[in-house]
Amino acid sequence: MKKALSFFMAGAMLLLLLSACGQRSQQDVTSSIKKKLSNLNSYKADATMTLYAGEKPSTYDVTIWYKKPDFYRIHLKNKKQQLSQMILKNSEGVFVLTPQLNKSYRFQSDWPKNGSQWYLYESLLRDILNDPQPSFDRGEGTYTFKTKTNYKHSDLKSQQIVLSQKDLKPVRVKIMNDQGKMIVDMKFKDMKFNASFDDGAFDLRKNMTSANWQMPTSSKKKGSKSFHVFYPMNLSKGSKLTAQKVMTGKDKQYVLQYSGKKPFTLIEQKSKAWTDTVEPATVSGTPVNLGFAIGHLTNNSVSWTYSGTDFMLASKKLTQTQLVDLARTVLGQSHK
Repeated sequence: MKKALSFFMAGAMLLLLLSACGQRSQQDVTSSIKKKLSNLNSYKADATMTLYAGEKPSTYDVTIWYKKPDFYRIHLKNKKQQLSQMILKNSEGVFVLTPQLNKSYRFQSDWPKNGSQWYLYESLLRDILNDPQPSFDRGEGTYTFKTKTNYKHSDLKSQQIVLSQKDLKPVRVKIMNDQGKMIVDMKFKDMKFNASFDDGAFDLRKNMTSANWQMPTSSKKKGSKSFHVFYPMNLSKGSKLTAQKVMTGKDKQYVLQYSGKKPFTLIEQKSKAWTDTVEPATVSGTPVNLGFAIGHLTNNSVSWTYSGTDFMLASKKLTQTQLVDLARTVLGQSHK
């Protein structure tokens, strides 16, 4: 009996030792992340992104391509909202494409190095490594890091980055505001490391004319005269709409003027396709991820295209971060 008990206890101790050996420490995982980042050559990823900025959550399909050293292709789609946009970076520069409107812009920008990007794997790994005290938890087959953020959105305060224990692939990214409410939920469906790409995969002209971009927009619907005016949903205290004008001319524009300590103007007009050309317009500023669209940010304005409408939000009193925060709330609408 004593021999049997002794044998049982020895076996239990062995199992505990084996289990302990299998548990990787946070330092071990961080070392593996550093190695993964330094050896990263290319990848293809598919994900769904859900935003909780408006009255109802909005979900988008996101495809991400990366090729070392500095080639990117991020495709954002939502058929219901008639959105199809892309950020493209190649040897010629940084571009934002809206091919169903035949629009493309070239930026003089160091994107994506100018801040965190929740859809880029290497950016997530750097956020983990750059936080001196990230929280760390093990789940069933996953590691979860809670880190600080470096987004151009003041309400995106912290994030949870979930990685697979097997190969450190991204599983999920949740970004919260200062109240702990989830604002962005990024779920990765598939990711392939060391991916190969066809010739021209990052070429501007090929991506502008790709058949994958065929998506109807309200600007292409013949006979459609409806237009929705969008309004900011979260105004700061004291801000109010003081004037709403309709400017007629070559293109009808809706001009919304807001007063307060930090006044601003919001201009909206129906999106129109450019003439038959794929040559990009060169602009100053930098591309910025608004979540539901890719915007163009300058010192005093941010502009974007969404749901068949072109927007420009301008103010000399708002900072760039405040412009981006306000633009993200322009989701309330009234049918005209």
